[in-house]
Amino acid sequence: MNEKERACIAQSHEAQLASARRRLADFSLRTSFESPLKGFTGGITWEKSHRDRMKQIAVLPLACLVALFLAVMTPVLYIAHRYDLFQRRRKIVKEIGALEKEGPSMDVPDKKALEHLWAFHGLHGAGHDVDEKIELLNSWVITLYGQAVADAHGVKAQFDEIAMKQLEANRAYYEGRMDTHVHVVPSFDMLLSKVSKALPAY
Repeated sequence: MNEKERACIAQSHEAQLASARRRLADFSLRTSFESPLKGFTGGITWEKSHRDRMKQIAVLPLACLVALFLAVMTPVLYIAHRYDLFQRRRKIVKEIGALEKEGPSMDVPDKKALEHLWAFHGLHGAGHDVDEKIELLNSWVITLYGQAVADAHGVKAQFDEIAMKQLEANRAYYEGRMDTHVHVVPSFDMLLSKVSKALPAY
């Protein structure tokens, strides 16, 4: 292991810790419980025609039964919601504790390529958002190749270009003008591969 690899591993460890702390902070803001009775609190908007009103009246008993069932279930759903929040928060807190207590693995790839180092020490898993990944990747390029090389390759600009091309490839699908959806490799994975192939062994 060389000093540049050691620095990249340290950066990754700090990024993982910052990501976990960010998720814990975000999680604390998303703990509200939405009552299942929310849709029953707006009253009834009666239709203008007599026939449509009769249809509404016909389904009222069923609607009342559903509302009663939801009212009975609301405390149970609230307890389940709070328990789920507790377990998810506990998982993040444990993750932070482990990162603070344990140092990162010092294993490094035999092939000195950026994407191989990422396979060992990059940000993996759904918990890390793409901005965190881009920031770490750019930090690695700076550490391994220097600021001038990082500026020349423009990691964030390349990611934006890839993401835009993928959006354009499926624009007709999203706008309902085409039935076929083009399945693409995740933008960050394409970025990592492209940047790694463009750079020499570090």
